Amino acid sequence: SSGINAEYGVYGHQDKLDDKIVGVRSTALKFEDRTKELCGKVTAGMGISLCVAGVSAGMGPSYFLASFMGCSMIMKGLSHVDLDNPQSCWEFFVMNKNIGLLILIGIIIGKFA
Repeated sequence: SSGINAEYGVYGHQDKLDDKIVGVRSTALKFEDRTKELCGKVTAGMGISLCVAGVSAGMGPSYFLASFMGCSMIMKGLSHVDLDNPQSCWEFFVMNKNIGLLILIGIIIGKFA
């Protein structure tokens, strides 16, 4: 779920100009330039949590590889997204849609293969 928080943190920047006009107090407006930093920290926490869970559950190497790849995809996207460009925010959001599926496949293969 941490990855989802990072994705929606960026997603919120798509309409931050409308938020200002309407008076919505969004996280995009609250965090502004700190969004990438905060999302990066949340994603790092997700990676640590996935690792601890994997060790506790006795998962195989494919689980750890899938978890690492998922976190790396989010981090790479965070380094490239332009929070002032709604199209760039949308592309980041769409790019990350399969991270949960990637980790699920890693769980299945890591536990049952």
